[in-house]
Amino acid sequence: MPINIQTLLHSAAAYPPWLVAVCAVVAGIFALWLVGKLLKWSLMVIMVAVLILGAATLVWLVFR
Repeated sequence: MPINIQTLLHSAAAYPPWLVAVCAVVAGIFALWLVGKLLKWSLMVIMVAVLILGAATLVWLVFR
């Protein structure tokens, strides 16, 4: 079911403009927080992968 932009804008027009603005700001802050968390976790996964690969390479070079 496609979203109709006119219906979305019409339903938002029923609320006071300050309330729509506050909700948009809160949604934006939440989106930035979520992106920050995802970036942090992806960095941690990359760091762990580099440590594991480095340790495996070291073991391979020592016992080669």
